[in-house]
Amino acid sequence: MVIIIWRKNSDGTMKYHFNQKSPVEPWTHMAFSKQEMRRYLEGRHSPADTDGCMTAFYEAPQINRKPPSEIINKFRLEFDDVSFIRTLTQIAPNEYYLRARQFCSHEDLTLAGMTVIGSCR
Repeated sequence: MVIIIWRKNSDGTMKYHFNQKSPVEPWTHMAFSKQEMRRYLEGRHSPADTDGCMTAFYEAPQINRKPPSEIINKFRLEFDDVSFIRTLTQIAPNEYYLRARQFCSHEDLTLAGMTVIGSCR
């Protein structure tokens, strides 16, 4: 059984991980529609695991659903002298990356973390 574990970090942010290997390949959540993701999961996992993953990927309030480029642009509009420290994933592109790349930038697909430094207007 795949269990999604949420934990609160000391800074108040939430982070999730799976009790085993991730139930999806990297970038599938960016490459598939909700219906395609359900079919993908149903072919690999039990109904309960499929439902849990669908909830985590599409309904959990802890998940940010904005692309990094949109968040960066918003910060640039709201803050003076803003800088970003980006952490990029080291995962090699796969077929899902290539599919998602049709409608997502490379940065949006590979950004694994970001620190924002700036001053308010």
